[in-house]
Amino acid sequence: MKTKGINSSDDLSRVSFKDSTQTMYEVFMKNMITSCFAYGGVEKESYNFNQYIKKYRDNLTDEVFEAVYKEQMEYLKGFVVQSGVYSDGDGGSYNALVKLN
Repeated sequence: MKTKGINSSDDLSRVSFKDSTQTMYEVFMKNMITSCFAYGGVEKESYNFNQYIKKYRDNLTDEVFEAVYKEQMEYLKGFVVQSGVYSDGDGGSYNALVKLN
């Protein structure tokens, strides 16, 4: 099942206004999965999953939730996390996702 979430500009062209609320939650969930992937993991048993990702079940059906999770995890298989690529003036350190060849 291809979810209505957006990973590219091509995905944006297939979103209708009628689907916008569900699409918004799918996009938010995908962004949260990506962030958790970059900062500590997204496995279903992880703290990040339980604290940050699981809450999207409240706004999506179980089927859509699972499809979004599965799709984003598949997408993220093409990336590795590079730690500490940037530090801000407050001492915060940032990671980046680097696309595999």
